[in-house]
Amino acid sequence: LKVFNKIINGSISELQNKIFYREVESLERAEHPNVVKIENKGFDKKLNSFYIVLEYISGNNLDQLFDVVINWEFEDKIKIASQIVDAVGYLHQKNIVHRDLKPSNIIIDDENRVKIIDFGVSKIKDTFYSEYTVVNFATPKYAAPEQLAGKEVTIQSDIYSLGKIFYEVFSGENLKQDEKIQLDKI
Repeated sequence: LKVFNKIINGSISELQNKIFYREVESLERAEHPNVVKIENKGFDKKLNSFYIVLEYISGNNLDQLFDVVINWEFEDKIKIASQIVDAVGYLHQKNIVHRDLKPSNIIIDDENRVKIIDFGVSKIKDTFYSEYTVVNFATPKYAAPEQLAGKEVTIQSDIYSLGKIFYEVFSGENLKQDEKIQLDKI
């Protein structure tokens, strides 16, 4: 259950409203085995908050599993990476740019199936809802340079994020914020 509880002066902020509808629209478009499924959504009057009910996933995110995953055999890492690429490719075909791909938004369940989560800052190219700047909500360590500069985020921005994630998984090195990638370590 995801509750959007950023109430300002007793009312829902415009940002909270935009993030809720953006995430709902992204999740409703994305019916893929490697993308978390939306089960229900709504507004709770008692809590004065929007909520989204998501499928339950028994597992941990890639950030939590980092020390385990980096020791997997190469073929097992490829299986996980392939699922991630398949899911992100599907999202891009649906005109969805995630904009916050990072290890903590990638869950690996108990059967080693990947689920991409957290679409609150996603961008839908042909959405009904107007664009709302959320550059400050992306995780700087994995954000593409154009995203950090406040410029237009594209499919290539997600690919940049995936490159950093895969570098960490395959090299076994957890990059620091502004650390440069050393290709000879892979």
